[in-house]
Amino acid sequence: SNSFCTLLVAPLNAMPQPGAALEQAMALKAAGNEAFAAGDFKRAVQQYKMVYFHVGTFGSKHKEHRTIMDKGMGADSNGGEMGLVGALGASGSRQPPQPTAEPDLQKAIDELIATTYANLAMAQINLQRWDPALTACAISLLYAPGNPKVLYRRGLALLGKGKSEEAIAAFEATLQLSPDDANAQQRLAEARAQERAQLDKQKNAMKRMFGGVSGSSDGGDAAKA
Repeated sequence: SNSFCTLLVAPLNAMPQPGAALEQAMALKAAGNEAFAAGDFKRAVQQYKMVYFHVGTFGSKHKEHRTIMDKGMGADSNGGEMGLVGALGASGSRQPPQPTAEPDLQKAIDELIATTYANLAMAQINLQRWDPALTACAISLLYAPGNPKVLYRRGLALLGKGKSEEAIAAFEATLQLSPDDANAQQRLAEARAQERAQLDKQKNAMKRMFGGVSGSSDGGDAAKA
């Protein structure tokens, strides 16, 4: 609704100082964590996404962040949920430049964005929203490259999508950083099993497609099969 959009854009129009914006964003993340713990993943997603509107433009990677979000809009299949974020973010990008954060504050903001989007990814995974989960993982990894937890969650989303080869790569990357991660080991085995099943399915489909041709050349042997 218009009132909801106004609520989200208001912090951008007000041009808050980085410190105040960080405090507001931390409160939203805490609310998201509370909703997540209660199993209310949809509300958790809403709270986590609100963090962007308070500190997104203060992030050191905010331009790359927006690029990933814009790409994620096209991949989202949940009624334009990422589209709302993208549209409001674009509205905010037309506002006058916001104040620049000091180095220590910049670091705190980057860490908050990284952890918030890591949590957002897991909430989306629990809702089986694989593409938004992958978008959230990409943003989190932008601010915290090589985070094994996020690489693992990326693998979960890819596994959910049936992208077994990419899921295997994500779980293998996780295990390179955390060799004793039992969950990653288990999911890697699942991804490999999924890949084998997919290959078997493809082989069977090929056999059905060409079986008549090869069988007709075998004469009586084909009839015995």
